[in-house]
Amino acid sequence: MDSTGAPPRADEGTLVDVQRAAARAALPAEVFGYVDTGSWHGTSRAEAEAAWSAVRLRPRVLVDVSTVDTCVELLGQRLRGPVIVGPTAFHGLAHEEAELATARAASRAGSLLTLSTR
Repeated sequence: MDSTGAPPRADEGTLVDVQRAAARAALPAEVFGYVDTGSWHGTSRAEAEAAWSAVRLRPRVLVDVSTVDTCVELLGQRLRGPVIVGPTAFHGLAHEEAELATARAASRAGSLLTLSTR
C-alpha cells in the first residue's frame, strides 16, 4: 500500500514487484526482511524471480473461454489450477494462525499446501 493506504496497482511493475510492495506494506519491517531475503542467501528468491520472469502470457480477446478448464488432479485431489502453495517456514511471523491460515487459504483457492519441515 502507498501512503494513502491504497494497494499497489498491477501496472506498477512486475507481478513480483507488486506482491513485494503488498508484503512490505502488510508486514512488520523485520518480518518482511526475513521473508524477502529468501533462503540460501537469496538464491531461492532469485530463482523464483527468474522463473516468473520467463513466463509470458499471451492475451487473447474476443475468444470463447466458456469451456476453458484449468483443473488438474494431483495426489487424488482435483485442483482448480496447476498451482500449489510451496513449503515455507515460520508462517506465524505473518499471521497468528500460521500454517493453519495458509492451509485454509489454499483450500479456499482450490489448491494444496505443501508443509515445510520447520
